[in-house]
Amino acid sequence: MRKVVYLFGLALLVLLSACSRDQMLPPRTVEVEGSYSISIPANFKPCNDLHDFATLQYADEREGYFLIGIEEPKSSMETLKVEYSLADYSDFVETTVGGVYDSMLVTARDTLMVNGIRCQTADLLTYIQSEEAPLEVYYHLAVFESENRFYQLIGWTQADQRPTLMAASQAIEQSFQECSDSKVESQTASAAKLR
Repeated sequence: MRKVVYLFGLALLVLLSACSRDQMLPPRTVEVEGSYSISIPANFKPCNDLHDFATLQYADEREGYFLIGIEEPKSSMETLKVEYSLADYSDFVETTVGGVYDSMLVTARDTLMVNGIRCQTADLLTYIQSEEAPLEVYYHLAVFESENRFYQLIGWTQADQRPTLMAASQAIEQSFQECSDSKVESQTASAAKLR
């Protein structure tokens, strides 16, 4: 299984782009490598330097909003003889994201169904101590579990811009749709297991 690595440099990007925006632009739908689609605000632009394994990378760098999506096939975990429940996998993601910070506080956690797929969300406030002032970063995590995959959507910004990103993140997660190609692959894999 790939270990998710979140770099301190990402937090610095948030600090350096310290502007405030009251609202996001209207959304547009983005399909990610035939696996899933989501609707994201139009002010988020594609980029490729946020995370090594993320198949989805969008940012509004000027305003300090960032979003990545990571897909992990369960078959890669089976090879390692590891099996996660949605709650366990979500805890793993939270620990990985928060692990690079001096402290982390989970402010909200919820489990829901989104378009027929189970999802667990979490809001994190993370802190890095510095000589001047602590750097506070807000993360919204949404972890989806389909039959054969886990999907992570991770958005972050400065803690003072939390309300704007929280609202946008909730709209993004509610738009999550697994693509029909992935569903066909899931059904084929299930049929193969029954044989």
